[in-house]
Amino acid sequence: MNIPKPVAFCVESEEEHKESLRLSLAQKGFDARFFNDGAKLLNYLIENSAKVRPSFILLDVSANGIGGFEAARRLTLEPGGQSIPIVMMAKHCCPEDKIEAQSAGALTCLQKPVSLENVEAEIEAKKQRLAKNQLVVDSQFKMKYE
Repeated sequence: MNIPKPVAFCVESEEEHKESLRLSLAQKGFDARFFNDGAKLLNYLIENSAKVRPSFILLDVSANGIGGFEAARRLTLEPGGQSIPIVMMAKHCCPEDKIEAQSAGALTCLQKPVSLENVEAEIEAKKQRLAKNQLVVDSQFKMKYE
């Protein structure tokens, strides 16, 4: 029985970064799918939402067409879009990029070349925050109704 590989979607138009990401993702066991711009990613996700669900999405801030920030905003408005971790990438990631990434629905913005260890750490940190928040909600619920 073939176990499907986890899928990562990447919006990256620079061949150098694309190849580096492809190799890193393959080494981690991911099936990497690349898109040259945010519009192509969004269209693919809308048309194939029932078939393919990425483990995470890497979005280039300066992607062609629909830029990374706008693609993240639109993605989080799609059904189920908020549950897909998004990490933005930039050549020169500044604090303002991190703030804009988070306001667009992404976890953060990382400087290129992106380390998958950093991506995984951001996703894990979000999972831990969500679990902690759920514990708080559960305990408040118990206190109120017990």
